[in-house]
Amino acid sequence: MERREFSILVADESEASLASCRNSLVPAGFDVVGARSGREAIEVVRGAHIHLVVLDFRLPDYSGVEIYHAIKDLRDKFLPCIFTALETNARSLREALEEEAITILPKPVDIARLVHAVDWTIRRYYPRGPREAPPFHRARF
Repeated sequence: MERREFSILVADESEASLASCRNSLVPAGFDVVGARSGREAIEVVRGAHIHLVVLDFRLPDYSGVEIYHAIKDLRDKFLPCIFTALETNARSLREALEEEAITILPKPVDIARLVHAVDWTIRRYYPRGPREAPPFHRARF
């Protein structure tokens, strides 16, 4: 299975964070699309085939939870999500898991953990390739 066939949306208001994620995921073989706001992330999902979302918990226009709700409303199938957050505490972890997120990574994001989480998620939810819809049952990372 060719990783380049998988599109990852990374939504973060920080250009440095976007660049860091892009600079780690592209060499790992993934196609990466960036968004700097919730509105932009929603538009990307509306107009492109995205396999996984890496979503900051706090964007300038909406919270990550609000954005993920909107994204899930656009789709008729599960779209895996990995949240990132400046502050990870019991509350943010609970919110992320209640949203059926795969995991929440603290910022600044450890690149090796991000690549591992993305790779694990892709292998878990798309075992037969990028055209397969992810199953509706969820597994925690």
